[in-house]
Parts: sequence; C-alpha cells; structure tokens
Amino acid sequence: MTDLERLISGRFDELAATPMFPRDVAPDDFELGATLEWLGDVRSRVVLDLGCARGRFVKALSALGARVVGVDRSLQLLHTASKNAAGSPVVLSTATRLPFADSTYDGVLCIEVIEHIPELEAALSEIARVLKPGGRAIIIDKNPVGVGYHRFYHDGAAR
Repeated sequence: MTDLERLISGRFDELAATPMFPRDVAPDDFELGATLEWLGDVRSRVVLDLGCARGRFVKALSALGARVVGVDRSLQLLHTASKNAAGSPVVLSTATRLPFADSTYDGVLCIEVIEHIPELEAALSEIARVLKPGGRAIIIDKNPVGVGYHRFYHDGAAR
C-alpha cells in the first residue's frame, strides 16, 4: 500500500462509525437497482464488492442468493461489515492489488469508490483480472469530477 493509500485508509477508519456509511440499502435504492439490472440474476453467482464499507451491498446481494466477498482497505469498516453481512467473507485489501486468482468473479461492483483510488489504471486492471470471461463489472460514483473522470468523459461532457 502506498503512503497515499495509507492516508486515505486512515481517514476512512476515522469516519467508519459515522452515518456517512450506512449499514443497509433500501430495496428501491438506485445503486442496488442499477447493479441488479447490470449483473442480472445474482443467484449462485460469485460477486466481489470492491470498497464494501459496512457491507450494505454484501448483505443485500447475499440475501438475493449471491455469494459475495467484500473488500475494503479500512479495517474499521471491515469490522462492521463482518457483523453486518455475517456469513460473507470480508477481506482487507487495496483495489490496486487484489489477493484473488484470475477469473474468480462473475461480477464486481464498485460503488462510490473510484474517486478514492489514486492509481485508477491499476484498480481497473485488477477488476478486469479477477472477472471471469463474460463477467460484468459495474462502477457507480457520485462525483463526475473525481479522480479519473477525464478518462471517461472528454472535454467536459460530464458537466
């Protein structure tokens, strides 16, 4: 983990107990709906929640029959996620060096995380590496001018 990643992790550890990180996701939540629409039927599928925070999507997708692994770089958030999404494994890791074999996951979700990753290319490469052939990743972020937005939108198309 780089010094910048350690700094970011430390800040998330400080904020872990705040309302910034909900424990649950509403059934009509836009991000959950978009995830299910993109990934399709998640029953019996193996899904990675990259940046799982307190495990709200781990919990929701597990309840729908997916086998979900949560990953976060904040130990404090993972401690809560392990209780909130009991029965689903959670792993302390950075998005740029995932501790999983190639072609492990049917789906990867990365919700409100990309803007906090300093090495975006490395993270995207890792997401692609751990996806099975034909697997799908969904990346949702709330900040169109966050880290790396210019790689997805040219000349202010996001404005």
